Amino acid sequence: MDLTQMALYGIAVGIASALPVSIDGIASAVGHFLSIDVPADGTAAAIACIGALIAIIIRYIKKVFSALKGTAVMLYRTWGKGFSYANDSTEDQRDVLMFILSLVPCCIIPIAGRDITSVSRDTDITVEGICFLLCGALLLSACRSPRGESGDGTMRPWHALLIGAASVSGIFPGISGFAAALSAALLLGYEAMYSLRFALFSSAAAGIFAAFYGAGRITPAAVPGDWAGASVCFAAAAAACLCAALLTAWLVKKEKAAVFAYLLMVLGLITVILGTVETVSGMPLAELIAAMKG
Repeated sequence: MDLTQMALYGIAVGIASALPVSIDGIASAVGHFLSIDVPADGTAAAIACIGALIAIIIRYIKKVFSALKGTAVMLYRTWGKGFSYANDSTEDQRDVLMFILSLVPCCIIPIAGRDITSVSRDTDITVEGICFLLCGALLLSACRSPRGESGDGTMRPWHALLIGAASVSGIFPGISGFAAALSAALLLGYEAMYSLRFALFSSAAAGIFAAFYGAGRITPAAVPGDWAGASVCFAAAAAACLCAALLTAWLVKKEKAAVFAYLLMVLGLITVILGTVETVSGMPLAELIAAMKG
């Protein structure tokens, strides 16, 4: 991948990390219908995901600093006299513990990640279309559900596990882990901005796990020798993610997040229709168009 491709790849991953839309699914559909080989470099994915996570940390730096400070106090108390989650933890400390708990479902990625992501290669493109539709319907139902009031320090352990599992669903082609995690948090009754923040961190962490294990393990030999390209990818992902995070936060605050659900459902419908045309005609769309012109 040259510098331009690395930058575009970083922008795509950065946007996907902060908008409830599966860029990988879109890229797969576009690559399929236009007969373009979409790069699937595990190292580039890992670099871009880390850049996106750094951007999310910057976006919520005050909250992150408060959480880290509370965690340090928790560890100090644990070392001195033992820790009781029920009685001793503050809101920030509980949120940190719940975030760590939400990462437990990521353990499935090294086991089943490759098998799941291979679905899009073993079947036709309608897989992505169906996933777009399902993800859009889930997000739309969450946006229309009664507004929750639970916020900082109220996350329940089994809720954290459910949200983490939703984040991991992003390894399916066409599913946005962030959209699934945000939908899960909203449907479980958590306040919109708290749901947004928790889902962002959970899905970003799951994205890093998926980058390392879902598409192939990263080895020292795979580290890019072109550090300029890696730096461009990292910076592009961070900048795109920060801008997308600000946009998403604004839409969620204004209760307009349903726009992403409608976008996903339209993309899903178009993809399913085009995939059906390919199945009926028995040839790829690009060849079908060329044959019609001829």
